[in-house]
Amino acid sequence: MSKAFRYVLDVNMFLAFVSENHIHHQPVTTWFNTPGLRWAICPFTESGSLRNATASRSGQITMTSLQLDLETVEAINCDPP
Repeated sequence: MSKAFRYVLDVNMFLAFVSENHIHHQPVTTWFNTPGLRWAICPFTESGSLRNATASRSGQITMTSLQLDLETVEAINCDPP
């Protein structure tokens, strides 16, 4: 039995997904809406995203929006499409 292919996101892709101000937010959001898409993030992506989002120079992601998006990602990871 073969396992289904799953994309592993890097920090840039994840930040574009969770930040509406990111220049690539719209194309990444469109990609995430692909039917049957299977994806995952790893601890390196999670920590890199958090480090980037909390940097004073970033300004793109508020902690509130990051928390909501991380909750969404957690829900998807627990119940993948």
